[in-house]
Amino acid sequence: MEGGSYQWARRLGGRNFGWAAGWSYMWTWTIGVASVSYFMAGLLPPLLGIDPFTVTQQTFVGVALIVLVTLLNMLGPTVLKLVTRLCLVAEVVGSVFLAFVLLLSHREHSLSILTERAGATPHDFAWSGLFLAIALIGYTFSGYESACSMAEEIKDPARHLPKIMIYAVFALGGVTLLSSLALLLAVPDLPKVMLGQVTDPAADTIVAALGAGIAKPFLVLILLAFAATLVASHTTASRVLWSFARDGAVPASEFLVRLSGRSTYPIRCLATIGALSTVVMLSAFSNNPGEDILSLIAAGEKKGVYTRPQAISVAITILLAGHETTLTLITNGLRLFIQHPDQWDLLRTDPDGLAQKAVEECLRMEPSLVGIGRCTTRDVELSSTVIPADDVVYGILATANRDPRVFEAPESFDITRFPNRHVSFGGGIHHCLGAALARLESQIAFAALAKRFERFELAQPTIDYLPDMFVHFMHQPTELNVAW
Repeated sequence: MEGGSYQWARRLGGRNFGWAAGWSYMWTWTIGVASVSYFMAGLLPPLLGIDPFTVTQQTFVGVALIVLVTLLNMLGPTVLKLVTRLCLVAEVVGSVFLAFVLLLSHREHSLSILTERAGATPHDFAWSGLFLAIALIGYTFSGYESACSMAEEIKDPARHLPKIMIYAVFALGGVTLLSSLALLLAVPDLPKVMLGQVTDPAADTIVAALGAGIAKPFLVLILLAFAATLVASHTTASRVLWSFARDGAVPASEFLVRLSGRSTYPIRCLATIGALSTVVMLSAFSNNPGEDILSLIAAGEKKGVYTRPQAISVAITILLAGHETTLTLITNGLRLFIQHPDQWDLLRTDPDGLAQKAVEECLRMEPSLVGIGRCTTRDVELSSTVIPADDVVYGILATANRDPRVFEAPESFDITRFPNRHVSFGGGIHHCLGAALARLESQIAFAALAKRFERFELAQPTIDYLPDMFVHFMHQPTELNVAW
């Protein structure tokens, strides 16, 4: 059944034991998503030939990777299978080749380090060779049972699941063990690694052995291998959460158990695991603050200015409001221009001069957020209906943006419209703080596209939108394929 280890623990040990085992299992994978994302972010600087990230930069990139894998998983099983297979092939081929190169040409230690203290300090009993060997073997083979978490999504699981798990344990587990051993034996300065003085031992070892130029292809393969781990971890955690929700074993079970889309996919559980992984990442980051805005938020929490939920909420809002909404605005705007080629031709006559009005009209016609929530501070009477104080009210911005009392021909897409008093950024004290930046980014994007491309055409029959994204009213396409 869906949920794998949770279901088996529940069957063998009873409801309470199953809940405890499944809860621990789900959080292990959720924390794994955060840790793997952070590690992957650290591989990018040597790959791109830039200076190593600061803690803040690596955290930001790690959170972006969590968002990316969440969106990728939401696209459905077909995309998930394709990405996973590509990453696994890269992992097997790259890891085996790298392992043999390191073992044959760049070996720095003998196998005896597995039975010694690894040279850290003369009295470092906690990291003795025995514990190191057990940790290496245990870590290498953990997680290969996760395929059973998707049992109900696999055709004929009684036949295929055992094959998948056997292959994972013996093939992938063996490859991981071999490459881990090769990296361990090739570490130039093992005591520094054991004492935590090397930020990224794997990347440093490969670069030291092969050189920066030759090491880059191997770093790409390692990145793809960890991408497979990231996708699998996110998928497994979401399926365990969904299994919990089906059994009514977690809060908001009725909300989480609902499947979305034509593929009956657990979109809400995928988004929840992505959000929880982000919380884990930002919580860890607060222990290593810098001088950026997230560090100021973390410092404010420590001083009692914010509570932990408030700090996390603000940090997530900064990420989503500063990236997702602008991305969605540009995507929806391009679709509008495809549907109204006359307006695209008009924009091309004066890209820099018309870009500002064009963005405002895109905001009016297709706002990234079609609605926002507000809490009443007092009783309010609206259309003969009294809304009590402290009640939640949802305002539909998209409807207000097409109010015929405010806009002439509100259903028409007109990039010369002026004035354009839309409310896509809210208003009053709640007006979007990032409105100026979103406008500027979108103006630059549309002006650049208009200067370069004569015409766009939609290269897909229909456009699907992500249901129940991180906020209920996000109006975001799953993809927009265009031709020119």
